[in-house]
Amino acid sequence: MTNNTGVNQQQLLQLLGFVSEADVAALSGVELSTLKKWRNTGTGPTYAYWGNEFFYPIDGLKTYLTSLVKERIPLDPASQML
Repeated sequence: MTNNTGVNQQQLLQLLGFVSEADVAALSGVELSTLKKWRNTGTGPTYAYWGNEFFYPIDGLKTYLTSLVKERIPLDPASQML
């Protein structure tokens, strides 16, 4: 959707530091229904609801993604000899 200044919603969202629900679904590879479930259960990334649409702050996505990082535990050299 483009406003009377020629700037579309996608560009405005990016300027404000947000992405659309559809963008989050595409980026994460999950269905919109999964994002809804996460919102309803209080899991998943932070979001804002405005004008009948859900938007996700980029900083919130970074925080959520970082929380999913798993530390690699080096194998004990002795166990590798088996």
